[in-house]
Amino acid sequence: MSPFVNPEASPAKGAAPVGYLLCLCLLAGCAHRATEKISAPVPVTVPVQYRNAQEGNTKGSPTAGATATVSPRTPSSSAWWERFESKELNALMDRALAYNGDLKIATLQLAQAKVRADQAHAGLLPSLSAPLVVGVQAPGGQVGSVPVGTSRSQSQTSYQASLQGVWRADIWGEQRSLAESADQQVWRTVFERENVERHVLTNLTLSYVEYLSMNDRLEQAVLTEKMAQESLLSLERRVAAFDATLDDLEQHRASVHALRASILQLEQQREDARNSIAFLVGTAPFKLELTTAGLDSLKLPPQRAGLPSQLILKRPDIRMVEARMIAANADIQVARARLLPALDLSAQSGFSALSMGSLVQPQNAFWNLISNVTVSIFDGGRKAGDKAFSEAYYEEMVETYRRTIFFAIREVEGALVNLRQSQQRLQSQELAVVAARKSQASSFQMFQAGAIDQGSLLESRRSYHRYLEDYEHARMDFFKAQITLFQALGGRSADPISDVPGAWDRVPSSLEGPMKALIEDKGTASSTRSLRKVWELQLGVTPNASVRGDFEVELAGLYHVDTVAAVVRDLRLRFGALLAPHSLRGDWFDGVESRSDPYQAWYRLSVSRVPTREAAEKICRALESEQTGCKVKTRQEKSPGVAEYLGRMFASVTAR
Repeated sequence: MSPFVNPEASPAKGAAPVGYLLCLCLLAGCAHRATEKISAPVPVTVPVQYRNAQEGNTKGSPTAGATATVSPRTPSSSAWWERFESKELNALMDRALAYNGDLKIATLQLAQAKVRADQAHAGLLPSLSAPLVVGVQAPGGQVGSVPVGTSRSQSQTSYQASLQGVWRADIWGEQRSLAESADQQVWRTVFERENVERHVLTNLTLSYVEYLSMNDRLEQAVLTEKMAQESLLSLERRVAAFDATLDDLEQHRASVHALRASILQLEQQREDARNSIAFLVGTAPFKLELTTAGLDSLKLPPQRAGLPSQLILKRPDIRMVEARMIAANADIQVARARLLPALDLSAQSGFSALSMGSLVQPQNAFWNLISNVTVSIFDGGRKAGDKAFSEAYYEEMVETYRRTIFFAIREVEGALVNLRQSQQRLQSQELAVVAARKSQASSFQMFQAGAIDQGSLLESRRSYHRYLEDYEHARMDFFKAQITLFQALGGRSADPISDVPGAWDRVPSSLEGPMKALIEDKGTASSTRSLRKVWELQLGVTPNASVRGDFEVELAGLYHVDTVAAVVRDLRLRFGALLAPHSLRGDWFDGVESRSDPYQAWYRLSVSRVPTREAAEKICRALESEQTGCKVKTRQEKSPGVAEYLGRMFASVTAR
């Protein structure tokens, strides 16, 4: 029978659609139990207070459920590194947030995960296509219809134009579970990006502290070498006057050369720290200008009493594993659904004729409606194996989740112990330096009076230099212990507004300056606040709305909404005079719409309002000279968005 069914020839036109609807209703009744979530494992109980934390007032005993949403953390008034009160460190942090390669890669991976999630949600909808078919058949009519006495058969051409829709009924929740798993993978990449940011900013601060410490140690070493050189000259004069021995002179000369060797080693270590800073801020070392100040340019953060241990549950690495665990739970539902029969529905309607001229005549219209139920009878255990694998992987994620929490607690406890001991060690080293300085001064006076020999004086100076070196090490370790504690607690670059209930309904007071311009109010109700899809921020100190231009300089890569303020501050600081007449334009690329986390979005950024191409190329050359990628374009030459990317992908697939 031909698949093209003429409605005039159908004896029961309404029977088939009614039957399909009844079938769907009956099968949908089974869907609830099939998509039921498996029970959560035993929750992980976190102690109220860390063992090594200072005493403080804490309430409650937080519990991390295996698939439950953890408690929010209290937002801070500023980024953690701002507590060191260093303008240079703040500027370096802005450059890292804006241009660090690992962070930009993580943002691009987030955009990729969002595209995959959108594709997964598209599986819930029917697909619609418009097939245009031109067929040539020989012999024409029926097979074996070649006339007698002829050697060639006659061909027959047919034409068909129609609309075709295909839909797999999600009666067992397979597509919904696939979409949920994809959504959780998006959140996994969100938290993975935050984790990358945490490590990048921590490593940058550690490298900066090490660089400042090297400045102090170099200054002390140079001063000590200078004093030793002066003593060497004095000793040479004494040897010439037969008031000292050659052995004393050579011992002192060896001490001076050892000090010079240590200076070279310290310079190499400082250069290594400088190179690390340049890498983390996304630039070349020769483009980085740093201060010659020491650790005194940093202020020690105030000690906080009573660190509630529930802060650990908001660490991005823990939330990343939690998202993977929920995705694994959804994958179990997918494997379960695939064990059950699949119902595919297809419908097609159009025209079919033997000539193009008569194609759209009413008598050539056709339609068909096909339902296909596929029951798996034997597949060698493949589908059952997929289900068993998904369940085992989920159990692995549960154990990984527990392990990650306990590992995080261990890190915090270790950081607290390290902080306390490094502080005590610093105090002891400071007292040792004071005593060694007094001993050196006393030894020099005794040597001048002839009470001790040259060897005793050199030993006194070596002791003082060694204690001074240990003191600088202790100071650096104390600052590093502070930074390590911030990292262990899951420090973030901005206030965790996404974790605060009702964050969607207010503009956080901490988002001052550029960030406020990104938030729009669509109505009188505060619940309608959202992020602007397109915005412009003035790069000059004073607004200059009169500047117009059709050219833009697009910055390379995608920029997360959390990094926009850092980009603005960095551009104003390093290119203020050049970019003052222009604006920074943000074009929404994609984002995660959620009332619990409304600020997950990423943009294409461009320096806009540039009047001429020559001016735009000048700006781009200046940016590229500072290792910032860019390209010149007109306002009409927008970079492709998600829909355009998907369109190009579809076009490339169909072209194959």
